[in-house]
Amino acid sequence: METGFFQWRTQLIRIIRVTDCTALGALYKFRHRIYVAELGWLSDIGGVLVDQFDESAANYAAYNDGGEIIGSIRVNYDGSLGLPLERRFPLNVYRYGKHLAEVSRFAVSSDYRGSSRAGALLMKAAYQRCVASGISHMLADTYIGGDAPSQLYEKMGFERIGGPYSDPEYNCELPVFTLALDINKAHTVLPVERPGLWRFFTSIDPDIDHG
Repeated sequence: METGFFQWRTQLIRIIRVTDCTALGALYKFRHRIYVAELGWLSDIGGVLVDQFDESAANYAAYNDGGEIIGSIRVNYDGSLGLPLERRFPLNVYRYGKHLAEVSRFAVSSDYRGSSRAGALLMKAAYQRCVASGISHMLADTYIGGDAPSQLYEKMGFERIGGPYSDPEYNCELPVFTLALDINKAHTVLPVERPGLWRFFTSIDPDIDHG
């Protein structure tokens, strides 16, 4: 029997896909606070963290019961711009025959990191968004070690593609890996090997609003 794949304190957390300008502006400020002010991974870029990939992305924010943003994630669809991680990790032939999307800007406030539902719910929202959009493979790049969310990716069945590399845009000495989740494979393996995890990620959740 599988037990304890997630452990968190009970809190009211809502995940909402944000589309209006005001909500998106608040989300971009939250990202800046985490990536720049708290972690120091990026240099100050004017108080918001937004790029050309946000316009076509599905952006989600996690809110606590006070209406404060405490987490973020986005789903970037493969298109004319490619995917954000390709700036450092060319996909080349890996793309052939696949419908790709990248999970990026995954961040949780330090007060909620590791002990709340926020991170798991954000990833669940992104996963469900990819499935509903017909994506065959979810990609992510992440640091291995430190406070990186690599354990959550690995629990879901993400696998490393390629070796470690550095990203000069980020002020972090940890190695970066590109990870991929074959969604069709996950639909076969997870119900058998990790049924609790499978039920969590595939169940309808009243705390997630896909918009």
